Amino acid sequence: MAINPKPMTNGTWNVLMLLVDRDRQRQGHGSALMSYIEQTLRDRGERLLIVETSSLDEFEPARKFYSTLENSPVLKGKLKYAIAN
Repeated sequence: MAINPKPMTNGTWNVLMLLVDRDRQRQGHGSALMSYIEQTLRDRGERLLIVETSSLDEFEPARKFYSTLENSPVLKGKLKYAIAN
């Protein structure tokens, strides 16, 4: 997992990578990591979390995973997602 603040912005962060071993996927580990990131940024008063991924076919599982996070209960506060391909 790697996140960084977006340069020249106020309260904006990028998820640079989120990796879960293939044999551990679809067990809630990725969601738990994202929940940790979301909660940590909310607690700090941050406002935007950007998740970018590739539009290549092999990244379809990642795009599906990130799209489910838009309805995350943690996001009911100030932190919002911007999901881009």
